[in-house]
Amino acid sequence: MARLRIETAPEITVYDESFVIKAATGASAPLAEFKNSSGTVVGNIAVDGTLNVTSVVTSNAGTSSTSLATRGYVDTVAAGLNWHDAVAYATAAALPTCTYANGTAGVGATLTGDANGRLTVDGTSQTTGKSILVKNQATATQNGIYTITAQGDASNPFVLTRRADSNNSVAGQVSAGDSVYVVAGSSNGGQAFILTTTGTGTNDSIVLGTDNLSFSQFTGTAAFVVGDGMVKTGNSIDIVSANGTRLVVNADSIDLATVAQSNTSGANTTSFVSNFTVDDYGRISGKETSSVSFTGYATLASPGLTGVPTAPTAANATSNTQLATTAFVQNAATIAVSDAGNNAVLKSLIDAKGDLVVGTADNTVNRLAVGTDGNFLRANSSATSGLEWGSIPTINDIDDVGGVTITSVASGQFLKYNGSAWVNASLTETLGITDLSDVTITTAAANQLLSYNGSAWVNTSNPTVAGNLTVSGNLTVSGTTTSINTETLTIDDNIIVLNNNEAGTPSVNAGIEVERGTSTNVVLRWNETTDCWEFTNDGTNYQRIITDTVTNAQAASYTLVLADSGKMIEMGNASANTLTLPPNSSVAFPVGTTLTVLQTLAGQCTLTAGAGVTLNGTPGLKLRAQWSSATLIKRATDTWVALGDLVA
Repeated sequence: MARLRIETAPEITVYDESFVIKAATGASAPLAEFKNSSGTVVGNIAVDGTLNVTSVVTSNAGTSSTSLATRGYVDTVAAGLNWHDAVAYATAAALPTCTYANGTAGVGATLTGDANGRLTVDGTSQTTGKSILVKNQATATQNGIYTITAQGDASNPFVLTRRADSNNSVAGQVSAGDSVYVVAGSSNGGQAFILTTTGTGTNDSIVLGTDNLSFSQFTGTAAFVVGDGMVKTGNSIDIVSANGTRLVVNADSIDLATVAQSNTSGANTTSFVSNFTVDDYGRISGKETSSVSFTGYATLASPGLTGVPTAPTAANATSNTQLATTAFVQNAATIAVSDAGNNAVLKSLIDAKGDLVVGTADNTVNRLAVGTDGNFLRANSSATSGLEWGSIPTINDIDDVGGVTITSVASGQFLKYNGSAWVNASLTETLGITDLSDVTITTAAANQLLSYNGSAWVNTSNPTVAGNLTVSGNLTVSGTTTSINTETLTIDDNIIVLNNNEAGTPSVNAGIEVERGTSTNVVLRWNETTDCWEFTNDGTNYQRIITDTVTNAQAASYTLVLADSGKMIEMGNASANTLTLPPNSSVAFPVGTTLTVLQTLAGQCTLTAGAGVTLNGTPGLKLRAQWSSATLIKRATDTWVALGDLVA
């Protein structure tokens, strides 16, 4: 079929419903070609229907969603954006502690975890081979797009390597406007981020390892500003209740909170609330009031009773505020009259001040007249009432006992001052007592005193001083135990010497003890083994009180001993060596023991746990170099921790 070619007509008008151009079977040439006035092809409609436009003008770009956009229009819209391949996740917080290596100007740059463990980003455990956007590092030069080259596990740390399209392997590859889409993650999934930092390189490109990389979210909720009563967290916008007791925010609804009832009693009144209604939230929605009439009833204060009121009759001998009925009064009067002869004592029996009513026989009372001033009341079974008044002998005051010689006391004698000297006297001479049948006084031994123990007079070597005792000279106590039963002990001496017993040998761990009650509550003691003071809060675990550092130099591998507590162990060896912490069953260091290890030579010292001992430390248990040190602290029976300049 020949082609229809019209060269002169500027316009072709078809007066029909449609104009059909159909390619021949097997044709490969375009269905239609478009040329400019110079005859240059500027577009065509390919045989498969594809429209190819070689050149259009910017004004051809329309504003509707179906308008054809020119390159100029698209360039205008996309200005400043440089899209990189999407990443699986983006950080929502800083990575676990890690170390950055910049590679070769960013090519091969890595972030390596300082500790073993699997990497977790934005709530998800990561997998080797995925890419992530790191955007929250405290050191912003570490931010960027990375590939996970090692996810990390219990034996290995994680390793991230800058992705090939974001490591400046092409000059100027990383610059402001770099954009990336995040596929997943609880906070950043479905969002896009843009690099907003201007670098110090050519054309403001980023110099990796030198310039900070700051990424900002520009899609999703980052573009929203929440209003009152709402809060934005990541990609979520939530309603916030100021008080959960008033407004409850559920997963898919908002509701009023229930109200707990708190009922109280009001003042006395003739009207009261007899009923009320509440809604489903505990709020009172209505009330009912009622009144009560007290006409004809007696008031509580000073009531005027009428008629014949009755009350329960109390039991005989009741004595309280219960009402007394006529029956109770009648019973009480009858009992009082019948028992008057047995229970009443006539006041006429006592006719003087100080008289006593005493029993002279069974069911018989009598009067004992008051005694003479200074008399004392004493028992006398031969007296009518079994009691009688007796006089007390007078003992003159003694101002000076110096030079007094007391001879041996004979059986039954007492010491008596006759006005000019102390003499031995019999009991009758001293107290005027004629009946000695119940008094036995044995001969006193040297340094003994006469003491009444509550039932008899005895000689004693341990007198009790009831009042204050003042010793103006030196006081020597020669016993083995001295007890002072006071709340406060004040000692004005400048020097107090403890354990001044040259002949005795103190125990190894308690040469001197300060106890609170018993030896199980020792709070301070001198340790003869370590030559230092120790203290405890529980009476079991002792800690040393150290004022100066004591060193223990070792030239080879060494196992700690009890005397090392609080010391500085100096490990001086040119070759590698070990310091071993023994189990508590071998060396019972108290919990809380602290000591220091110092490596003084080039031989690296390794801290080693003995059998059954747990020794914790990070990043390892080796002193880093010469003059490195570590502090060892015992935290439990067989548990220690090492703190200091350590390496793995």
